[in-house]
Amino acid sequence: MIQLRDIELIDIGTRLLLRRDPTRSSPVRRAGRSQVNARVYALNKGLRQNIQEQDNIGLRKPDYVSWVEPIAGKLERSEQMVRYLVEQTLATPPDWLRGLIENAIRRGVNQAGSEIKAAVDNIDTRELNQFHTATSVVEVKGIAGETQRRVLRHIAAALEQQQSPNELMRELRMTLEKVTRARLILLVNTIMVKAVNAGKLHTYKLNGVSKVGIEPEWNPAGFTRRAHDHGKWKDADVNVLTAGDDLVCDECEDIADDGPYTLEEAAGLIPAHISCRCTFVPLRDEDDFEELVQEERELRREEEEETIKRLRRNREDE
Repeated sequence: MIQLRDIELIDIGTRLLLRRDPTRSSPVRRAGRSQVNARVYALNKGLRQNIQEQDNIGLRKPDYVSWVEPIAGKLERSEQMVRYLVEQTLATPPDWLRGLIENAIRRGVNQAGSEIKAAVDNIDTRELNQFHTATSVVEVKGIAGETQRRVLRHIAAALEQQQSPNELMRELRMTLEKVTRARLILLVNTIMVKAVNAGKLHTYKLNGVSKVGIEPEWNPAGFTRRAHDHGKWKDADVNVLTAGDDLVCDECEDIADDGPYTLEEAAGLIPAHISCRCTFVPLRDEDDFEELVQEERELRREEEEETIKRLRRNREDE
């Protein structure tokens, strides 16, 4: 059998082709990242205009010195400018993730409905939408506040050290990339996965599913379809599917191994870490579950081998 490490002989990037996303939330996460990029770009543009083009902070030395503004006055003026820019670009409106969150919750509802073969068109998700949107607002405000603090720290240092506008903007761009954008991307990824799983748990509860297990990040093709062939899911006990290889992090595998969970225990359990994409799954009983695990692992090995062979053929053709 071809091992995963063999993929590195082709290209390390091709490992991504063998990854799975059980939550199937990539469209909403991708849309969220696009919004993040647009907002961070707008903030960077506003800072550049104020600092480099217009020198509103007063970093450039004047051609003549008839009156010099105190450094404290420059910092105070900068604080007003930064607060306005951050508020307008990152936190207006504060619930700008609302639409994507509602989309993610509905995705979870639809996925669960497909799994348990239940009608979901009339399921009310308004309370879930409000709660997870409110959670996102708190996080967005926190990231905006941290961005403002760090930007002002750089401006204060620039004033004290008499840096040029260009030098200051280089540092600010790094902060916007490594702090603001990075944290907003992590927020989007995490909250969308959380919303999908919240929608699934809500649907399970309304349809009599009493326990759930965790399906880690890899998702063998056909698992859900064949699992559905086992019939009705009323009062279903749910177990856990683990990959048994390096594609599942230790934390997720531990959580999965501790299942099944009641719906109350499962609430808020995943995502277990940043960028976690695990999801809840229902199965009828442990015997059926173990059989499915073995089938899916064999299928996954075959898929990996075929994928690697195809990639190698493509490489040779090039």
